[in-house]
Amino acid sequence: MSDGRPEDPRIGVAEQLYAAIESGDLEAALEFTHPDVDLDWTRSKGPYQGSYEGHAGAHEFVTEVITVFREVEYFAEEWIPVGERLVRVGGVRVVGRGSGIEISGRGAQVFEFDDGLVRRVTLYQSKKEALAAAAA
Repeated sequence: MSDGRPEDPRIGVAEQLYAAIESGDLEAALEFTHPDVDLDWTRSKGPYQGSYEGHAGAHEFVTEVITVFREVEYFAEEWIPVGERLVRVGGVRVVGRGSGIEISGRGAQVFEFDDGLVRRVTLYQSKKEALAAAAA
C-alpha cells in the first residue's frame, strides 16, 4: 500500500535485518547493524529482558532466540517515521523447539540509525509508549 511518498530507506534496512534473523543467518543480520548496536529489551515482559550491546551482544541475543524457538516470524503492522527515529508497530510469533507451543506478542520498537545502519532498537509494550519516546 503506497500513499504516494517514497518508502523510507530505513524501513528496508530494518526489514532486511528481521528477514535475516528469521532465516537464522546471523552474519547477514549483523551486516544491517552498527558495530556498537544496542538492543534495549529492558521493558520486555518476556524471557529476554535486558540490554544487549555491540555485535557480540546482538549475536548472543539472537542465537538464544533461534536456539529456543524452531520458528521465528516477525510481523510489522506499521512503520512511523518520527524525526530521526523510526517506530515499528508489530510483533513476533514463535514456536518452541522442544514443546511445539506457539507464542505471539505485540508491541513497538524505536529504531535509531547511524550511517544507514541500525544503531539502537528499544522495545516498548505499546505504540503509544514508543511514539512518546521517539518524539522526546
